Amino acid sequence: MEFGTTYIFLFGFKFFEPLVLLMNTLFFVLCAIYYGRLTKFKLPYSKQMALFMLLLGISSFFGGIGHTVQKQMGDGFFETILFVMNAFSILSIYFCFKSAYTIFNLDVRSSNKYVYFVMVWILLLLIYCGVQGSFLIIKIHAGIVLLYALIVHYLVYRRNKDKGSELVVLGILISFLPLIVHSLRISLHDWFNHKDMAHVIMIISLYVIYKGVFQISKVLSTEEQETEEQSAIKI
Repeated sequence: MEFGTTYIFLFGFKFFEPLVLLMNTLFFVLCAIYYGRLTKFKLPYSKQMALFMLLLGISSFFGGIGHTVQKQMGDGFFETILFVMNAFSILSIYFCFKSAYTIFNLDVRSSNKYVYFVMVWILLLLIYCGVQGSFLIIKIHAGIVLLYALIVHYLVYRRNKDKGSELVVLGILISFLPLIVHSLRISLHDWFNHKDMAHVIMIISLYVIYKGVFQISKVLSTEEQETEEQSAIKI
Protein backbone atom coordinates (compact mmCIF):
# COMPACT_ATOMS: atom_id res chain seq x y z
CA MET A 1 0.00 0.00 0.00
CA GLU A 2 1.46 3.35 -1.10
CA PHE A 3 1.24 6.09 1.53
CA GLY A 4 0.57 9.74 0.78
CA THR A 5 1.75 12.76 2.74
CA THR A 6 -1.37 14.97 2.78
CA TYR A 7 -3.29 15.07 6.06
CA ILE A 8 -5.73 16.98 8.24
CA PHE A 9 -6.26 17.06 12.01
CA LEU A 10 -9.74 16.17 13.22
CA PHE A 11 -10.80 15.47 16.84
CA GLY A 12 -7.13 15.33 17.79
CA PHE A 13 -6.39 12.60 15.24
CA LYS A 14 -4.19 12.91 12.17
CA PHE A 15 -6.14 11.81 9.06
CA PHE A 16 -3.77 11.01 6.21
CA GLU A 17 -5.08 11.20 2.64
CA PRO A 18 -8.62 12.26 3.62
CA LEU A 19 -9.77 12.34 0.00
CA VAL A 20 -8.83 8.67 -0.41
CA LEU A 21 -11.00 7.79 2.59
CA LEU A 22 -13.84 9.91 1.19
CA MET A 23 -13.66 8.28 -2.26
CA ASN A 24 -13.41 4.77 -0.83
CA THR A 25 -16.34 5.41 1.50
CA LEU A 26 -18.42 6.73 -1.41
CA PHE A 27 -17.47 3.62 -3.40
CA PHE A 28 -18.63 1.42 -0.50
CA VAL A 29 -21.94 3.31 -0.14
CA LEU A 30 -22.66 2.94 -3.87
CA CYS A 31 -21.80 -0.77 -3.69
CA ALA A 32 -24.23 -1.21 -0.78
CA ILE A 33 -26.98 0.61 -2.71
CA TYR A 34 -26.41 -1.46 -5.85
CA TYR A 35 -26.38 -4.62 -3.73
CA GLY A 36 -29.83 -3.79 -2.38
CA ARG A 37 -31.23 -3.07 -5.84
CA LEU A 38 -29.80 -6.16 -7.53
CA THR A 39 -30.80 -8.66 -4.85
CA LYS A 40 -34.46 -7.73 -5.41
CA PHE A 41 -34.34 -9.74 -8.65
CA LYS A 42 -34.00 -13.06 -6.72
CA LEU A 43 -31.80 -14.46 -9.51
CA PRO A 44 -28.47 -16.25 -8.95
CA TYR A 45 -26.65 -14.03 -11.46
CA SER A 46 -28.03 -10.86 -9.89
CA LYS A 47 -27.21 -12.00 -6.34
CA GLN A 48 -23.70 -13.07 -7.32
CA MET A 49 -22.92 -9.74 -8.98
CA ALA A 50 -24.50 -7.95 -6.02
CA LEU A 51 -22.20 -9.82 -3.62
CA PHE A 52 -19.22 -9.09 -5.86
CA MET A 53 -19.95 -5.37 -5.62
CA LEU A 54 -20.72 -5.39 -1.89
CA LEU A 55 -17.58 -7.30 -0.93
CA LEU A 56 -15.48 -5.14 -3.22
CA GLY A 57 -16.98 -2.07 -1.57
CA ILE A 58 -16.16 -3.38 1.91
CA SER A 59 -12.60 -4.10 0.78
CA SER A 60 -12.33 -0.57 -0.58
CA PHE A 61 -13.62 0.90 2.69
CA PHE A 62 -10.97 -0.93 4.72
CA GLY A 63 -8.39 0.21 2.18
CA GLY A 64 -9.44 3.79 2.84
CA ILE A 65 -9.03 3.24 6.59
CA GLY A 66 -5.56 1.84 5.98
CA HIS A 67 -4.54 4.92 3.98
CA THR A 68 -5.95 7.25 6.62
CA VAL A 69 -4.60 5.58 9.76
CA GLN A 70 -1.36 4.26 8.26
CA LYS A 71 0.78 3.01 11.16
CA GLN A 72 -0.29 5.52 13.81
CA MET A 73 -2.00 2.74 15.80
CA GLY A 74 0.83 0.26 15.45
CA ASP A 75 1.98 -2.31 12.93
CA GLY A 76 -0.43 -4.93 14.25
CA PHE A 77 -3.52 -2.79 13.63
CA PHE A 78 -2.33 -1.81 10.16
CA GLU A 79 -1.51 -5.41 9.17
CA THR A 80 -4.97 -6.50 10.37
CA ILE A 81 -6.65 -3.80 8.26
CA LEU A 82 -4.55 -4.85 5.27
CA PHE A 83 -5.46 -8.52 5.74
CA VAL A 84 -9.19 -7.81 6.09
CA MET A 85 -9.10 -5.59 3.00
CA ASN A 86 -7.53 -8.35 0.92
CA ALA A 87 -9.80 -11.03 2.42
CA PHE A 88 -12.91 -9.21 1.22
CA SER A 89 -11.21 -8.53 -2.09
CA ILE A 90 -10.56 -12.19 -2.84
CA LEU A 91 -14.08 -13.15 -1.73
CA SER A 92 -15.41 -10.64 -4.25
CA ILE A 93 -13.24 -12.29 -6.92
CA TYR A 94 -15.06 -15.59 -6.40
CA PHE A 95 -18.50 -14.06 -6.89
CA CYS A 96 -17.30 -12.20 -9.98
CA PHE A 97 -16.18 -15.53 -11.45
CA LYS A 98 -19.37 -17.31 -10.37
CA SER A 99 -21.64 -14.68 -11.91
CA ALA A 100 -19.77 -14.79 -15.21
CA TYR A 101 -20.02 -18.60 -15.23
CA THR A 102 -23.75 -18.38 -14.54
CA ILE A 103 -24.56 -15.88 -17.29
CA PHE A 104 -22.43 -17.67 -19.86
CA ASN A 105 -24.32 -20.91 -19.33
CA LEU A 106 -27.67 -19.10 -19.18
CA ASP A 107 -28.32 -21.14 -16.05
CA VAL A 108 -30.35 -19.01 -13.65
CA ARG A 109 -30.63 -22.05 -11.36
CA SER A 110 -26.93 -22.89 -11.41
CA SER A 111 -25.53 -25.42 -8.96
CA ASN A 112 -23.09 -24.50 -6.18
CA LYS A 113 -21.41 -27.92 -6.10
CA TYR A 114 -17.95 -26.37 -6.53
CA VAL A 115 -18.42 -23.66 -3.91
CA TYR A 116 -16.71 -25.58 -1.09
CA PHE A 117 -13.64 -26.31 -3.19
CA VAL A 118 -13.36 -22.65 -4.15
CA MET A 119 -13.83 -21.50 -0.56
CA VAL A 120 -11.03 -23.84 0.60
CA TRP A 121 -8.79 -22.48 -2.15
CA ILE A 122 -9.58 -18.93 -1.02
CA LEU A 123 -8.80 -19.82 2.59
CA LEU A 124 -5.46 -21.38 1.63
CA LEU A 125 -4.64 -18.38 -0.55
CA LEU A 126 -5.39 -15.97 2.29
CA ILE A 127 -3.27 -17.97 4.74
CA TYR A 128 -0.40 -18.05 2.28
CA CYS A 129 -0.62 -14.31 1.59
CA GLY A 130 -0.95 -13.52 5.31
CA VAL A 131 2.14 -15.55 6.19
CA GLN A 132 4.19 -14.19 3.30
CA GLY A 133 3.03 -10.62 3.90
CA SER A 134 2.54 -10.11 0.16
CA PHE A 135 -0.82 -9.85 -1.57
CA LEU A 136 0.43 -9.62 -5.14
CA ILE A 137 -1.02 -13.05 -5.94
CA ILE A 138 -4.50 -11.75 -5.05
CA LYS A 139 -4.09 -8.89 -7.51
CA ILE A 140 -3.06 -11.40 -10.17
CA HIS A 141 -6.14 -13.53 -9.46
CA ALA A 142 -8.34 -10.42 -9.62
CA GLY A 143 -6.91 -9.47 -13.00
CA ILE A 144 -7.44 -12.97 -14.41
CA VAL A 145 -11.04 -13.16 -13.16
CA LEU A 146 -11.88 -9.69 -14.49
CA LEU A 147 -10.47 -10.71 -17.86
CA TYR A 148 -12.60 -13.88 -17.74
CA ALA A 149 -15.71 -11.83 -16.89
CA LEU A 150 -14.90 -9.44 -19.73
CA ILE A 151 -14.60 -12.25 -22.29
CA VAL A 152 -17.74 -14.01 -21.04
CA HIS A 153 -19.93 -10.90 -21.17
CA TYR A 154 -18.55 -10.07 -24.61
CA LEU A 155 -19.46 -13.55 -25.85
CA VAL A 156 -22.92 -13.21 -24.32
CA TYR A 157 -23.28 -9.86 -26.06
CA ARG A 158 -22.25 -11.45 -29.37
CA ARG A 159 -24.79 -14.20 -28.78
CA ASN A 160 -27.77 -12.11 -27.65
CA LYS A 161 -26.89 -8.53 -28.71
CA ASP A 162 -28.21 -7.31 -25.35
CA LYS A 163 -27.34 -3.85 -24.11
CA GLY A 164 -26.68 -5.07 -20.57
CA SER A 165 -23.74 -7.28 -21.49
CA GLU A 166 -22.33 -4.51 -23.65
CA LEU A 167 -22.38 -2.13 -20.67
CA VAL A 168 -20.69 -4.70 -18.42
CA VAL A 169 -17.93 -5.12 -21.01
CA LEU A 170 -17.50 -1.34 -21.18
CA GLY A 171 -17.45 -1.08 -17.38
CA ILE A 172 -14.77 -3.75 -17.03
CA LEU A 173 -12.66 -2.08 -19.71
CA ILE A 174 -12.93 1.20 -17.79
CA SER A 175 -11.87 -0.64 -14.61
CA PHE A 176 -8.44 -1.29 -16.16
CA LEU A 177 -7.78 2.45 -16.64
CA PRO A 178 -6.90 3.09 -12.96
CA LEU A 179 -3.89 0.79 -13.44
CA ILE A 180 -2.60 3.14 -16.13
CA VAL A 181 -3.33 6.26 -14.09
CA HIS A 182 -1.68 4.76 -11.01
CA SER A 183 1.34 3.43 -12.89
CA LEU A 184 1.98 6.72 -14.72
CA ARG A 185 1.17 8.68 -11.53
CA ILE A 186 -1.13 11.06 -13.40
CA SER A 187 -2.06 13.78 -10.90
CA LEU A 188 -3.73 17.19 -10.87
CA HIS A 189 -2.52 18.23 -7.43
CA ASP A 190 -1.11 16.77 -4.20
CA TRP A 191 -4.67 16.85 -2.83
CA PHE A 192 -6.03 15.17 -5.97
CA ASN A 193 -3.26 12.84 -7.01
CA HIS A 194 -3.08 9.66 -9.08
CA LYS A 195 -4.81 7.61 -6.37
CA ASP A 196 -7.75 10.02 -6.20
CA MET A 197 -8.09 10.05 -9.98
CA ALA A 198 -7.97 6.26 -10.05
CA HIS A 199 -10.77 6.10 -7.47
CA VAL A 200 -12.96 8.43 -9.54
CA ILE A 201 -12.52 6.15 -12.55
CA MET A 202 -13.33 3.13 -10.37
CA ILE A 203 -16.61 4.76 -9.31
CA ILE A 204 -17.50 5.42 -12.97
CA SER A 205 -16.61 1.81 -13.82
CA LEU A 206 -18.77 0.52 -10.97
CA TYR A 207 -21.77 2.55 -12.14
CA VAL A 208 -21.48 1.34 -15.75
CA ILE A 209 -21.15 -2.31 -14.64
CA TYR A 210 -24.14 -1.92 -12.31
CA LYS A 211 -26.31 -0.48 -15.12
CA GLY A 212 -25.35 -3.42 -17.31
CA VAL A 213 -26.07 -6.02 -14.63
CA PHE A 214 -29.39 -4.34 -13.86
CA GLN A 215 -30.46 -4.56 -17.50
CA ILE A 216 -29.35 -8.18 -17.78
CA SER A 217 -31.27 -8.99 -14.59
CA LYS A 218 -34.43 -7.37 -15.96
CA VAL A 219 -34.22 -9.52 -19.10
CA LEU A 220 -33.55 -12.73 -17.14
CA SER A 221 -36.35 -11.94 -14.71
CA THR A 222 -38.81 -11.33 -17.57
CA GLU A 223 -37.78 -14.54 -19.33
CA GLU A 224 -38.18 -16.53 -16.11
CA GLN A 225 -41.63 -15.06 -15.49
CA GLU A 226 -42.74 -15.87 -19.05
CA THR A 227 -41.48 -19.45 -18.66
CA GLU A 228 -43.42 -19.87 -15.41
CA GLU A 229 -46.58 -18.48 -17.03
CA GLN A 230 -46.25 -20.85 -19.99
CA SER A 231 -45.77 -23.80 -17.63
CA ALA A 232 -48.86 -22.78 -15.67
CA ILE A 233 -50.92 -22.61 -18.87
CA LYS A 234 -49.82 -26.11 -19.89
CA ILE A 235 -50.80 -27.48 -16.50
